[in-house]
Amino acid sequence: MKIISPSSPFRIHGWGVSSSTKTYLIMYLLCFIQVINALNIKIINQNNEPIQYAMIQTETNTIITDSLGLAHIIIPEGMNDKIIISRIGYNTIQTSYAELTQNPVVILSVAPIQIDDYIVIAPAQTSPFRNTTPTRRIDISDLNRAYTTVEDLLNDIEDITIRGIRLAGERQTVSIGGHHSRHTVIMLDNVILNPSGQAIDLSNIPFSEIESIEIVKNNISVDSGSGGIAGMIVINTKRNKRQNTLYSSSSYGSFNSVKQYIGVQLFHNDFGLQIHSSLLNTDNDFKFEYRDEIKTRENNAKNIFNLSADLDYRLQSHEFRYTTRYQWFQNQMPGPVNQERLYSGAFQKGHTIHNIMSHNTRINNLSFESQLYHISTKSIYDNTAAPLPFFHANDENIQSLYGVKSGINHNYSINNLDFNMNFGLEHKKETYQIANLMSQKSNNYQQSTSSIFLSQGIERDFYYWTPNISGSYRIDYNDNFDLHNSWRFEFNNIIYAYIPLHINSSIGSSYMIPSFFELYWQGDSQTQGNPDLLPEKSLGYRIEGFIDTNPRLGVAYWQNITDDMIFWNRSVLGWKPMNLQTANIQNWELFGKYTFLEEQSISFNYNRTIAINKSKNTDRYDKYLPWTPSYDFTAQLNLKKAWFTQSLVFTAQGKQWTTFDQLIDPLKGHESWNTRTTIDFKLFNINSAISLFINNIFDERYENYPNLPEPGRHFEIQLNLKF
Repeated sequence: MKIISPSSPFRIHGWGVSSSTKTYLIMYLLCFIQVINALNIKIINQNNEPIQYAMIQTETNTIITDSLGLAHIIIPEGMNDKIIISRIGYNTIQTSYAELTQNPVVILSVAPIQIDDYIVIAPAQTSPFRNTTPTRRIDISDLNRAYTTVEDLLNDIEDITIRGIRLAGERQTVSIGGHHSRHTVIMLDNVILNPSGQAIDLSNIPFSEIESIEIVKNNISVDSGSGGIAGMIVINTKRNKRQNTLYSSSSYGSFNSVKQYIGVQLFHNDFGLQIHSSLLNTDNDFKFEYRDEIKTRENNAKNIFNLSADLDYRLQSHEFRYTTRYQWFQNQMPGPVNQERLYSGAFQKGHTIHNIMSHNTRINNLSFESQLYHISTKSIYDNTAAPLPFFHANDENIQSLYGVKSGINHNYSINNLDFNMNFGLEHKKETYQIANLMSQKSNNYQQSTSSIFLSQGIERDFYYWTPNISGSYRIDYNDNFDLHNSWRFEFNNIIYAYIPLHINSSIGSSYMIPSFFELYWQGDSQTQGNPDLLPEKSLGYRIEGFIDTNPRLGVAYWQNITDDMIFWNRSVLGWKPMNLQTANIQNWELFGKYTFLEEQSISFNYNRTIAINKSKNTDRYDKYLPWTPSYDFTAQLNLKKAWFTQSLVFTAQGKQWTTFDQLIDPLKGHESWNTRTTIDFKLFNINSAISLFINNIFDERYENYPNLPEPGRHFEIQLNLKF
């Protein structure tokens, strides 16, 4: 203890203090008074996430929120001054000192930046279940005027190949980097739709319900477990924006295609409710040329109904969400045009049910999330109307997925280093039942997988250079295929010189167990499963560099080596899957965009794929892999003036081989021109837009698969309303 003598300038009694000390005491007293009249406020978004760099403007000062969304303001006497809170990408609000004193937490609602046909490139959403860094995230505004399907959007903006007949309701799968569609994981609201390795039909996901899409390329088993050799498409459905809104969309197109959609968002206090419904009916009977003869592809009708409901409740830092989706479908399946008698009258009908229950808690920089999910699909395939009884088939398939997972995400800083850590657990069970309704025989199969995953990222801002290093690891134990581990390392950089330069790189491993269909299918005489299949194992890397300015230009190279790759091979006994010893797939990507005259732009994406069979001691060594186009190219011109928007899209695809021995000539490449025209207008104070889509303008005739012709010129006209 220090004893103050009477001669010291610091005296307990009286005013015997020095002038400098008086000054310090007065300043301290003023600061103390200000602290008493100060207020800490927090700015968050609708997902309870802090908003950094939000601007708080008073009459005398401007304050910027920190990384926690916090700001410290001084309350003057009277508290009558107005305060404006704003941030790019969010709606500006006006409040007062009195209102902030009552509730110091302010929620800013999203105001989408609508450019390039209402598509915005945005930062990734953080989640304890995401260990990889997405290469691209696309936010889609509420009034989607430029696209009507997920596959159309992906085909235009990314080096991604869409496989399947380009008509409403037809099966559409996505291929990344020349890989098979089943090598791409499709994740919907953090739930993987194809854990067993089957390709997912994107046409079954209503585009009108989607809020954003994230794309990650090359080896992402650290996120998905089994799968993800080619990459991952993450689809996030719309969240309730705390606005009472009604959406409606109607369209009519070629081949008697009719689409109807209606959606509503409601909220009251801390509760939010969304309901979406869509209906598709189409004949899809189109003319095609076969052996110098014009024929009509008949018995091809598609009928799909979707209904979903989303209920969320927010209690301080907690958010609870329950989502249920139901889909009913009945689709005619005519098969290849050279086998009409085998599949005449064939159809598939059934339903799918999704249930997802999630809980999220965010406390400062710590986020905890848990999820309980169930997906069930039941379908019946009936081919008994065909005139050849030998090929008749009538099968029932029931597939279910049950799962639970929990994860923790922690963001923290130490000595100017920003850290991001994930840790989580998951357990899921899959069941598969296939029944021959003609012989009354059935088989049941099941498998369970337990997983543990973790990741650690480090970032440092050096003003002119921001490097980010992250590593992730996952262990999966499957009771049918034992133990598998996956890893991924990423090194991403942003260099701020004269122009922003991004250099991203990743290397990692993946594995993929065979699907139930590949293992056990026993349908008609044309297709048989193979229970002796081995899991696929993959190792690959990707390097990407681009300048993020106008023009935006980039190049990427990536390579993937996969052992025991599964291929379907046709013999005299029909189609049967087999393991390929080794496959090497390389990709060169070029992409760019230039914006001129404010809102006019031109962009392109080019992907060159070299897919080689590296199975030694076979006559197929160094031959090209079948069903892999040699290149994909897309160029797009966007013109916009006030209420009028016009887009012109050119797509081209290279040749692809159809056999392993390459003794049959490959399928020729093809080109296509598409156009989109949109007019905005007000209809009784209702935000409205009418759009016209014309595909394959020059009526090109081509095939993506032998004897499966693509349609010629076709159109769709759409009316969107937002109340």
